Amino acid sequence: MIAKNVRLERLTASAPLLAICLAVIGCAFGAAGQGTRYRIAANELAGLPISPSTPFMKFKSYGPLGESRTTFGHMSCQLFFPAAKLTVRFSAFLSPTTQGTPATCTFFYATVRSAQWTTPQGLRVGDTVATMRHLYPRSVRLNSTSNEWFLSGKQGSVLHTVLVAFTAHRRVNAVGIDTVGH
Repeated sequence: MIAKNVRLERLTASAPLLAICLAVIGCAFGAAGQGTRYRIAANELAGLPISPSTPFMKFKSYGPLGESRTTFGHMSCQLFFPAAKLTVRFSAFLSPTTQGTPATCTFFYATVRSAQWTTPQGLRVGDTVATMRHLYPRSVRLNSTSNEWFLSGKQGSVLHTVLVAFTAHRRVNAVGIDTVGH
């Protein structure tokens, strides 16, 4: 009987230490499972300043986004970063009769499809439309049948970038930066 009591006392004495160890391990695994976090704003993508004049090559050589796949088309260039779930599209408006090239392409829009991205107000892919409207009360739906919402960005007709969200089934399924104006 004495041996059982000693074991029980040792077990209860070490319970707080065990709880602390499990909490630390749980936090470490939780943080590791979240992966890299990126920021997307009307004028920033993962720390890189964005404007309609941002060149293709600035993105191609931007290290924090990982490896990319590149495609070139008529008047366009596209980069896809699989690890970051990011697609960036560039336009070659200045050379309308040619194939897009790294030298002729500038930023047109970007779309992210992962909760590892967050906006300045904290919106993430997967959030509800109600959460989006709470975080961005001035958000405007492009039109009554569209799933695209303008979240933030300056007004005006001059070419500039804005933060947008795309929704389906009352959830945000993508966040992006779009070039608007003329």
